[in-house]
Amino acid sequence: FDYSQRTAIIVGSGVALYTIISLIMYFTSKSRIMPQLYSFAIEQGQIQRNMLQQLAVPYALMDVDGLILWHNKGFEIMVDSDEIEDNIHTYFPMMNDDMFPASPDDITEFSMAYEDRQYKVQFRMIHEDVVGEDEDEEFNLSRFDNKNANTLIVAFFFDETEFRKLQQDYTDQRLVAGLIYIDN
Repeated sequence: FDYSQRTAIIVGSGVALYTIISLIMYFTSKSRIMPQLYSFAIEQGQIQRNMLQQLAVPYALMDVDGLILWHNKGFEIMVDSDEIEDNIHTYFPMMNDDMFPASPDDITEFSMAYEDRQYKVQFRMIHEDVVGEDEDEEFNLSRFDNKNANTLIVAFFFDETEFRKLQQDYTDQRLVAGLIYIDN
C-alpha cells in the first residue's frame, strides 16, 4: 500500500507541474502568436482577393435578381466598360432568371454570343452563410432589402470562340469517303 501511494503522489505532482508549465507557456506565448496568426489570415485573404480580381475567366457575383454585387477585371474587359451597371441584364438581355440555378446543388450552363465571341456561361448558387459575413461594404449583403438577400449567383464566362472555330474547321476539313456506282 505504501508503494502505490508514493507512486500516486509522484505521478500526481508530475501532472500538476506539467499543467502549470503548459498554462504559463500558453498565456505568455499567446500574446506573441495571436497577432502573427491574425496577420497571416489577413494577408491570405488579400492574396485570395487579388487572385480572384486577376482571374483570367470573367467572373461576376450577383443576387437572384441579377444585380451585380462584384466582378473581376476579366468581366470589365469582356463588357468593355470600367463602370459596370447594376444589372446583368443590361449587358446580356438574352439572360433571364430561369437560367439561374434553382438550388445550391444545381449548376446551369448555356452558350451565348456576345460581341463576336462565343461564351459558355456557368451559373452556380451559393448562400451567404457559406461565404460568411464580410465587413467589406462591397460584399455585405445586408444592405439589400430582398427576401433572398442571403442567396448569391456566381457567373463564370468561358470564352469558347477559338474552340468552336477549330471544331468548325475540323468538321469542314474532315475527309468524307463516298462510293459512286456508274452504270451504262
